[in-house]
Amino acid sequence: EAREAIKNTSVKIKGVVTALPGVFGAQYFYIGDGPVGIQIYQNKKLFPELKIGDVVEVAGVTSASGEIKRVNVKNKADIHVISHGVSISTPAVIEDLNEEMLGGLVKIAGEITEIKSNYMYVDDGTTELVVYFKQGAKIDKKKFKEGELVEIDGVLEKSKNDLQLWPLGQEDIKVVGQSDDLLDKEKNNSATGNNMLQTYLIVTAGGITVLVLGALFKKYWMSKS
Repeated sequence: EAREAIKNTSVKIKGVVTALPGVFGAQYFYIGDGPVGIQIYQNKKLFPELKIGDVVEVAGVTSASGEIKRVNVKNKADIHVISHGVSISTPAVIEDLNEEMLGGLVKIAGEITEIKSNYMYVDDGTTELVVYFKQGAKIDKKKFKEGELVEIDGVLEKSKNDLQLWPLGQEDIKVVGQSDDLLDKEKNNSATGNNMLQTYLIVTAGGITVLVLGALFKKYWMSKS
């Protein structure tokens, strides 16, 4: 209901902390309520001590930053930790992701089809999705390869006209296998490497043989003279 409210509407909402301040940005965190969630924003970065899974009650006013809906709070006293619960992602097929799930914690599975500087594309056979590496998440893209099969947990958000998944950290991207194309590529690379090694050994052995024969031939003629 807070997501659907017009700007500057006073709201009091309750949810489970799904992303801590500093992971996606220093001035906000996320809470979830089932398959949907919302950003909680405090411009002075004043927050109580929070943990993933904390159940919190937040009082503030609705706002937005581009396509991203948020609740602005004046200070950390507007955020009350009620108890500790569980942060659970909602499994989803990429094709079924929609704006009603924005701000929520979701899980997808698919193949890495392309890796860019700060994001990658993952395709689960229905369509592909941008998985964006926010700076605070400290994700090392070099740990992944195109063609790997992955399972990813993250917060679903929208940038301009595209949906994006924001993993919270390296541990939220799990490599679970390799595509057939990647397996064939690595098999071919291994075979090529073995052939090159075999060729190198043959050439090396031949060179050593020539040197030995040369030394023997030289010794023979020196003994004759």
